[in-house]
Amino acid sequence: MDNEELLLEMPVEHSTLLISIVMDNEELLLEMSVERSTLLISIVMDNEELLLEMSVERSTLLISIVMNNEELLLEIPVERSTLLISIVMDNEELLLEMSVERSTLLISIVMDNEELLLEMSVERSTLLISIVMDNEELLLEMPVEHSTLLISIELDNEELLLEMSVERSTLLISIVMDNEELLLEMSVEHSTL
Repeated sequence: MDNEELLLEMPVEHSTLLISIVMDNEELLLEMSVERSTLLISIVMDNEELLLEMSVERSTLLISIVMNNEELLLEIPVERSTLLISIVMDNEELLLEMSVERSTLLISIVMDNEELLLEMSVERSTLLISIVMDNEELLLEMPVEHSTLLISIELDNEELLLEMSVERSTLLISIVMDNEELLLEMSVEHSTL
């Protein structure tokens, strides 16, 4: 782990085994220096097969480390962050247990990636929207592009919209009504709803 060159040149089988040992040792993992854990995460995130085969415990721990390292999270390439977000969004328990800071950062990354957001399953986007809509401060601080995209997804999901609490729908309507451009661009179906 102190020899980055060696670590990066190792065959996949070796690095997989190494990572497996490290990931099974939570104490070791949490005590690792930022540089080491960053390198470890980098290797894992570059290996989609390995990442998808990891146990829930391991991936949760990995995600926890990544999500606690804003600098690392913001520097990872789109492919890695997309995969990471995919894992997080598939784990509702993990997502709901995340701290406000983590979920805010996660949502920020998702909302900056329109392609990812539009490709998300209904379940994922519903859960994401639910988290955002429960966080008024986050919602009101979001850039116009984010809130517009979020509202668009929400308005396309009539079932979700009709199930929203009064507080959420009031807040949503308030955002829409304050955004003349958005209001004028809305489809007839959306505005009628």
